[in-house]
Amino acid sequence: MRKEEIGVIDLFAGSGGLSLGFKNAGFKVIAAVEFDKSAAETYSKNFKETKLIVDDIKNIKSNELKKITSKERFCVIGGPPCQPYSNANKQNNGKNHPFANAINHYFRIISELKPQAFLFENVTNFRNLPGWKKFLNDFKKLGYILSVSVIDCEKAGLPQKRKRLFVTGFLNGHECNLNLIKIPVSCDNLFDVISGLPSIKQGTSGNEIMKHPKKFNSPYGKKLGGNINNLYNHWCTKHGEDVINTISEINEGRSLLDSWKTLSKKTKSRFKNKNSLHGNIYRRLSYQHTTPTIVHARRAMLLHPKENRIISVREAARIQSFPDSFRFFGTNNSQYQQIADAVPPLVAESLAHEIRKNLK
Repeated sequence: MRKEEIGVIDLFAGSGGLSLGFKNAGFKVIAAVEFDKSAAETYSKNFKETKLIVDDIKNIKSNELKKITSKERFCVIGGPPCQPYSNANKQNNGKNHPFANAINHYFRIISELKPQAFLFENVTNFRNLPGWKKFLNDFKKLGYILSVSVIDCEKAGLPQKRKRLFVTGFLNGHECNLNLIKIPVSCDNLFDVISGLPSIKQGTSGNEIMKHPKKFNSPYGKKLGGNINNLYNHWCTKHGEDVINTISEINEGRSLLDSWKTLSKKTKSRFKNKNSLHGNIYRRLSYQHTTPTIVHARRAMLLHPKENRIISVREAARIQSFPDSFRFFGTNNSQYQQIADAVPPLVAESLAHEIRKNLK
């Protein structure tokens, strides 16, 4: 590692959204930890120079990571699984969730490694937990100067309504306000994100490789498209006839709930009643606006603005600001989940630049 480079250890790395942002900001991602095998496969094939440890965080020993970091300056980044704290997971959240202890292991590794800085990411609801103040105080006792920021990714320039909590800590530095960051290339509508991608039929293969069309309708699209010849992951799940009929009755920018009055009797019969519907299920995106938070596109049935299908893995990845050169691996469900769980790389890149300023 060159002396001018600052090292990064990415805990709970997932497919690599945070890692990619920090790499593009000039950091050296020296090690990463990920438990999910599909996400780990995606990570390993996109970050070939990074030491990837595929294991549960509870089994990770700090001495193992110390050997990798050597004596260079480094920081630790990571977003422990948000499911225990997410409002979208009301049936099984809180301290009894199987992922809840991940926070304790994140703190354990920070306390044992004592990096020059750390970045913690999670859902905004994390601030409302009973242990929030203790969480902050524990890091302060280690000597870290903390900053708490809630970043509205849409205001930062991402074509998506997505708010996330970020906590930064510096051993030698000052508070770091991340609230006003801007991504390198902004976009305020879905058309400029995905309109250059070829039309596809629902049910295409997840392993299919297409020739890249290289059609870009905006600086955002051009930045993500890059100079590559192949287009990966541009496919979506196969839908049954009833599902396709339901999708066809929903207009651009509206959801199943919004469209209830105009739905056919046959389509209504597929659902218990209007009151049983969630407002974001079967939502057809609008070309003219930003999107709602990208979650698991198949489970939420996030629909293409014009075509009668859910958005493809590549379309979801572009909304999350992954470049087209970044290829996802694993099962159909896993690829959608990896994208939903990720910190948008362009947001991560802007965060990394601010952290670098404080490390000088």
